[in-house]
Amino acid sequence: MEALPGSKAGASIGQELAWVRNPDAVAPLAARLDAGAAGSPAVAEAAGDALAAMGEPEATEAMLVWAAQVSGEEALEQAIRWFGEVRDDESFERVMKAGESYKFRDPGLLAAILAKLRKQDAAARPYVEGPGR
Repeated sequence: MEALPGSKAGASIGQELAWVRNPDAVAPLAARLDAGAAGSPAVAEAAGDALAAMGEPEATEAMLVWAAQVSGEEALEQAIRWFGEVRDDESFERVMKAGESYKFRDPGLLAAILAKLRKQDAAARPYVEGPGR
């Protein structure tokens, strides 16, 4: 993989993937994220980091698919970190309505994600009030 301009020589692939913004990369990254439990956790984490950094609703949707299937403390930590990067309104709304669209293996994981986003939203937009917030 060719280094991106301005990157340090010792930068990891995971750090380089954080620069990926092309929505066409969502499907391959989502596949790496889903395969992480059976394959390489490091590759899955790098894929999740890239999806979270994209700022695209499609990337957020891929993270929701993953989040609905996982459980455990490590998954909880990753989910809170990744969903904590949600910054566009469409992604925010998708996550807030995730309980309507997905059956989560670990309902506590969804509750933690929603609590993180509500707290983030209240800090960023204290004037916003409405259902579910």
